[in-house]
Amino acid sequence: ATIGDLVVGYITSPVMEVAVLFEVTKGIHQRDDGKEAIEFRIKEKFQPALPDTNFKNLEELSDCAPLKNNQGSLFHLKKEEFETIYELA
Repeated sequence: ATIGDLVVGYITSPVMEVAVLFEVTKGIHQRDDGKEAIEFRIKEKFQPALPDTNFKNLEELSDCAPLKNNQGSLFHLKKEEFETIYELA
């Protein structure tokens, strides 16, 4: 993640919703405690948030990493995947 990248914020179980769009303000770096971190700001809140059921059956997102893998917290979206999600918001 680098400065200016957009990040789709997803609330996990039990909510399972896309809720916010973030913009990275500081890329991956080590904090003073030695852990990796990314800093970002809220760019846009999705009102209402979008349940993940809105996405699961869309052909455009059939290969989307976050929908295929429920382990992890930072996934790359292809440009077309991001645009599909953003258009639904």
